[in-house]
Amino acid sequence: MRRYHDPVRRRLLNFLTVVSLLMCVAVVAQWVRSYFAIDMLLWCPLTQSSQGFVSSEYTLDTRRGVLMVGAIRHQYDKARTPAYLYDANLVGHARIKFANQGWTSRAPDDLSVSCWGFSGWMVDESEPGHRATGIGWSTPYWFLVFLCSLPVGLRAFLVLRRRRQHRLGLCPSCGYDLRATPGRCPECGTAVSAEPVK
Repeated sequence: MRRYHDPVRRRLLNFLTVVSLLMCVAVVAQWVRSYFAIDMLLWCPLTQSSQGFVSSEYTLDTRRGVLMVGAIRHQYDKARTPAYLYDANLVGHARIKFANQGWTSRAPDDLSVSCWGFSGWMVDESEPGHRATGIGWSTPYWFLVFLCSLPVGLRAFLVLRRRRQHRLGLCPSCGYDLRATPGRCPECGTAVSAEPVK
């Protein structure tokens, strides 16, 4: 069996390479844009019950070469929160849900971000009738470009390795020296083509 010449694997690797290249282009375009605009995607589900309400905020935003994601959950207990405060918080969270939810874009601000772009945060606060928990993470776009380019790098490595093995007369599956038996590998039985590797 020819491990590196299997057509299914080759098609899969070709597909991953194309997807990887498209993702790299998209990430680089958003990376450049992040220096000229702050883009934010906000989703704020709000659920009410007889005991109180739960409001969550899920955010994804970009600024100055950094992608940030975060999630915060506010839980309000109706029995333990003063009525005026409960109602004010409910109206406030509903206003955030309907006014800011979705995709927004604005001019960049002066908020500083980590020079390397990696950072994380956690929130765990509670007061009578209210508990807030959250977590967030930011990563630089250069790291995302690196991750997206891994399949391209793997493809380049395999192509260069195959060409080197063919040039040196080695088996493409196990690397056995085929100069004495150029038609078939005596080690693993792979039939070797005399055509140049593409």
